[in-house]
Amino acid sequence: MPEGIDSGYIVRVAIALLFVAGMIVAAVWAMKFRYNKMDVGTAQTLGVRQKLAIDSKHSILVIEYGEQEILVGVSPAGLTTLYAGSHAKNADNLNDDLSAGDNFEDILNVESNKL
Repeated sequence: MPEGIDSGYIVRVAIALLFVAGMIVAAVWAMKFRYNKMDVGTAQTLGVRQKLAIDSKHSILVIEYGEQEILVGVSPAGLTTLYAGSHAKNADNLNDDLSAGDNFEDILNVESNKL
């Protein structure tokens, strides 16, 4: 052994490493145990049903949460709720009556008229 390192020091380092490894294993087990107790079934009911890209910065989303649908406008300024209700009328047909040259206001007017 190198000079200045005794067997007691090596034993203390080994015990400290085992203690740290044990704490990591205990933390991982606790997180798994807690995660399994959480109700993760509700997270599966949230999803984007349909997306209509207006241009590179603007789009309209139909978000479905359980039985509720939310029509959301997305822009650089943020999100805007356009409609919220249970199963929006014509939500599957967001592309109807729209052309590539329409601007954001035209699309909002078309979608508002559908609702």
